[in-house]
This record gives sequence, C-alpha cells and structure tokens, in this order.
Amino acid sequence: MVFNKLFKEDNRNALVVLSLFVFVLSIYLMPIWPSLDLFYHNEDIDRDTAQIIESRGFKAENHRITTGDGYILTVTRIINPHVTDRSKLRPILLQHGYQCNANLWIINSMGELTDDGKWVEDNNDGPAQIIESRGFKAENHRITTGDGYILTVTRIINPHVTDRSKLRPILLQHGYQCNANLWIINSMGELTDDGKWVEDNNDGPVGNTLGFVLAVNGYDVWLANMRGNMYSLHHTRYRSYDPIFWRFSIDEMIDYDLPAMISYIQKETQKEQLSYIGHSQGTIMMFGLLASQPHYSNIIKPFIAMSPVPFMGNSTSPLVQYGSYILSFLRTTETPFLLLGRAQKHIAHLCDTSYIARVICYRVMYSCLGYQEEQFNFTRTGVYVANLPAGSSSWNAAHLLQMVYSNRPQRYDYGNNETNTMKYQSHEPPVYDMSAINSTNIALIYSANDWLNPVPDVEYLKSHLNVKLLDDYEVPDPTWNHMELLWALETGQFVNPRIPDIFTKKYIDVE
Repeated sequence: MVFNKLFKEDNRNALVVLSLFVFVLSIYLMPIWPSLDLFYHNEDIDRDTAQIIESRGFKAENHRITTGDGYILTVTRIINPHVTDRSKLRPILLQHGYQCNANLWIINSMGELTDDGKWVEDNNDGPAQIIESRGFKAENHRITTGDGYILTVTRIINPHVTDRSKLRPILLQHGYQCNANLWIINSMGELTDDGKWVEDNNDGPVGNTLGFVLAVNGYDVWLANMRGNMYSLHHTRYRSYDPIFWRFSIDEMIDYDLPAMISYIQKETQKEQLSYIGHSQGTIMMFGLLASQPHYSNIIKPFIAMSPVPFMGNSTSPLVQYGSYILSFLRTTETPFLLLGRAQKHIAHLCDTSYIARVICYRVMYSCLGYQEEQFNFTRTGVYVANLPAGSSSWNAAHLLQMVYSNRPQRYDYGNNETNTMKYQSHEPPVYDMSAINSTNIALIYSANDWLNPVPDVEYLKSHLNVKLLDDYEVPDPTWNHMELLWALETGQFVNPRIPDIFTKKYIDVE
C-alpha cells in the first residue's frame, strides 16, 4: 500500500525519496563494497612500462642507453610476437613530454593482442556486438572532428543487400546521456535467412527496434555516439582524464560533430543527401545546425525530430525543481558527468535480480522523464540501465539546464559577462533562431506525457518555425513519455510504421 502510494505515476517526489534510500543503503553496505567489485583497483597503476606491454599480450625489451654526459636512460621496445622477420619493420621512437613517461603512449585503454595478431580494446566496439548478435554485420568508423574529438559511429550492414549503392544513408543521433545502442536494444530479435527482421513477442506491423527496421527496408543506417559518452572518449591531443577534454557543450556538437559525421558519410556513400533522425538533444543539435548553417537544408532530407526539445520552458521534470541548485557548479567544473564506468554494469545486473529490483530501477531511471509502466518492457531493464546514463560533460548538463530556465535554444552561457563578451561580443549568448530555418523536410514526433518535452513546448517550437512541416505527429496514446518513442512495447505499431511514410513524402528529393 505504501509502495503503491509512494510510486504512483504522477509523484515527482519519487526521485528524492529513492535518492535518499540509495544513499542510506550505500552507507549500510559500505563495509562489503570491496567484495562487490564495484570500485576496482586498476593494476596498471602498479606496473612499469614493460609490465603494461606484456599484460596486453606483447613482449617487451628494456634497453639501458648511456648518454654522453653519463645519464642512463631506460628505453622500452615493444615486441609483436606475431612478427617473425623484424628486419622488415620500420623503427620509430616515441618521445613523451614534460613530466610524463613512456607509459603515456600505452595506457589510453585496456585491450589485448588477439591470437590472429590484432589489437582489440575493451569497450570500444559500441553497438557492433549487439548488431552482429542479431544476424547483421557492423562497421565501426572513427570520425575526427575539426577540434580533435574522435567519434565512434557504427554502420549496420545488412548481409542480404548486395548493391549498397541503392540504399539511402541515414544518421541516427541519440540524446543526452545516451549512446548509439538506444536505437537497437528495444527488443530481442534476429535477421532471418530471407532477410526479414523478426522480433520476439511482437505482433505489430513492423519491429519495435528502429535501427534494424530501417536496415531491412532500404536504408544505410549509421549510429552516432556524441563526444564524451562511453564510446567516444578519444581525442587527437587530450586524454579523457584531462579537464580540457570535457570543455564542451552542445555548441561544439553542432559546430563540429554533426558536420564531421555528415561529411564523412557523404564521402563513404557517395551520396550528397542523407536523412537524419534525432531524439531529444539529438534534435537540438540538428535544429541548431539548420539555424546557424542553412545550407544543410539541402543535405538533410528529411530531418525527423523525436521529442523535439529546443524549447523546454514548460517542463515538469524534477530537473526543473532541483537543477537550479547545481547549475552554477556545473558551469565552473570541467569534468565528466554521470560517466559511471565499470560500476554501471554491476548496477545493471542488480537491476535484473528480481521484479522489485526492476521496478525500483525503472522508477529511478524514468523519474525525470515520465512514467508509463504499461509500455515498459521490464525484461529489458538491465539492458537499459547498462546504457543510460552513458556519460557526457558537466558543461553539456549545464547547457541543457540553461535552456530549460531561459526557454530559449541559445549558445552556452559561461555564467559571467567577461567570458561571454570574449566569446560572443555580448553579455548574452546568441540564440539559435528557429525562424531562420528554411528546410521544408522536417517532421515532428512527440508524446503527451513527456515531462521533459510537454506538448505546449512543441507548439511553441512550431510557432517559431516559418516552414511547412513534413509531418506533425503526436502519439495517440496520451500516456507515452520521453523514452517511449524508442523503447515502448508498441513502437512497432504507433511510431516505426510512420517513419517510412515520412521518407516517401512528395517534398523529399530522391536521388
């Protein structure tokens, strides 16, 4: 009785109550934390250069080199045991910088040298393993942005398609604290021998898992990972433990990430146009790009905005109530935010231990988004928790909260006039002007019970757009929330069938 009353669907206090419960439980369990292996000791801390090399499957040689003035330098050579004739190798010397050592070059990621001589890193495949487990093939592409971030973008390969030149490329961009898996984990299923995507326990006209639905219906599907999430933690100059690595907001994703991914896909596919589906923050990114660089209207056809959130002034999420307390703190830090590492997998396993555990984890995860238990697949709770949150920067979080409180899609506010003036020549950050967008290939898909993106904010967005929409679709079930558009039990009935129809609208120029 108490449980039902506490967690009724419209109770926003669930977030606070559950947070206090988790805090008290954490204190109670503190003596046994080490045995749970949630927080682990990284053995690389105790290893020297040769030991790190050998722990990865290579061999190492330590050489002592004496300089002309008597100093003895330790230089370590990496030996690839799969190479039998070393005379054909080209020697290369890697020299670290000030206050560093040789480990600088070999500690970015955990990994191993495989039996067939390949270097494979942990947690670097993104969604590729999931894609291949369903019968498709996958390609991981590393795309370097103009400011040096290396994004992992995964391409779904349908092995039944022999002529890929006829496929229409489409980029799927996840939202805040998500990753590319967002589009492919709704349901279990498989690619059949006759090239159909079939899901378990799904009677809808198409599948619930949008990435695979598109891959069997004539689309060349590319799954993006935004900078700073668990699969895009690399940079050409900085490491993810450097504070400067985390010095980015949504602006950099608009200015650098989207143009880099779009250009790369154009070159790979030899197609001038591509389609784009964004969810939540993924919609802000494209709206911002179309507003600031209008020529992309000729490239992105269509742009499908799921839960479009350029305006969030009517949000009823607890984030609105409590976010103001941490906004200033987020602006003054340059750190990862909700990047949980190995602990996230343990939490995901705990969330799958019982039905009660699944309900509690669901309530915590959806406490800022809106509840709808009838459409939530509780058997997938652990999978969802393993991918949400996926990490980002503290500035990204601050930027979203800024947009909520200002109810304007504007560039990042650094919180002081001096920095804003230096950056923008104004005390106020400039606005992404929605009225400047000239694309007539925009479709909106949204739901009524979305605490982050209520219908009045969608209407406010439409009032700022001076173009005819390709489609304007509110899910007919008034209980659907922010994530239901992707993870509901009936997306294959209410959302996914509509997307191919949008692609065939007469407004789109088909190459």
